Amino acid sequence: MTSGEEAAAAGKDDDKPNRLIVSRLIQRAREGATPAELAEIHRTDPVLCYALLAELGSGTAVRTAYVTTCTQAIELTGVPALIEWLEAALEHAISFPQFSEQMRDTLIRARFMELMGRSTMMRDDTEDMYLVGLFSRLNRLLGMPLAELILPLPFPEEMRAAILEQRGRIGRLLKFAQAIESADESSIGFMQTNMRLPAVQVYDAYNEAYDWMVEIESQSTAMA
Repeated sequence: MTSGEEAAAAGKDDDKPNRLIVSRLIQRAREGATPAELAEIHRTDPVLCYALLAELGSGTAVRTAYVTTCTQAIELTGVPALIEWLEAALEHAISFPQFSEQMRDTLIRARFMELMGRSTMMRDDTEDMYLVGLFSRLNRLLGMPLAELILPLPFPEEMRAAILEQRGRIGRLLKFAQAIESADESSIGFMQTNMRLPAVQVYDAYNEAYDWMVEIESQSTAMA
């Protein structure tokens, strides 16, 4: 996809943070919510999530460490600094009467990868897979080349390779998610067999991801 096509694919205002989510984060941070609790809200806005990680990646705090979750990003930032950062972000945030199709598809992919990761990787914490799914569609939300967008992020090579080249364990899962989205039955069947994934497990996870997105949209647009 060329830069012009990426700009055309981006929905109207998809490149702006969601005012309701930013406001909720500020309120919960002031109420004393933990970084993990704040991250559960923060990660539902791809633009806001990307902005914080990109800022961390361009600073000095993570030069010797990787950041693979929203919780880590908030812990590194610190809650007082996060509130100040969110207040600045609020000036550019807008209200959404509903999500664009691009936003919906992005959240579904991220959640699907997180859910499938728990089964295929046999571990509970799969937020790195969520972020790979979330950021693998950034070009469609922000209208810029994906390689440029990923460059400042403080991600380990495994996450970068997954997003840009669909390589590695997480990359294979991303490729599987893309096959499902495009209804590529031959690729789906091949990868299900190769990854030893029962069909019912895959489609249950996809349906759960869809339902989760609907709930997030309802919570994030109800007061728009």
